[in-house]
Amino acid sequence: MTEEQKAKCHKIADHYGEEHQMLKAVEEMAELTQAILKQRTCEWSYTAFVEELADVCIMLEQMLYFCKKNHGGSKYLAETIDAKLTRQLKRMEEESNA
Repeated sequence: MTEEQKAKCHKIADHYGEEHQMLKAVEEMAELTQAILKQRTCEWSYTAFVEELADVCIMLEQMLYFCKKNHGGSKYLAETIDAKLTRQLKRMEEESNA
């Protein structure tokens, strides 16, 4: 996402507020879930998938913005991401050795 796009996301986030946008994020993630599940059927549409993915990316940028703005930064988020990535890579290594 470009810096200009991020700025637009932040403007939207400030306008609607955290509580509203958290609920909107849930809605958009559900729509993406449905688009992904349709891949298994004849209803699959790459265009619909990309549109829903874009919506979720927009909402995730807003969630990151709120995390930084309202909840003391993103250090904990970065640490949590690192721990989860490390854990998954360890699982993959264990699977390979099994």
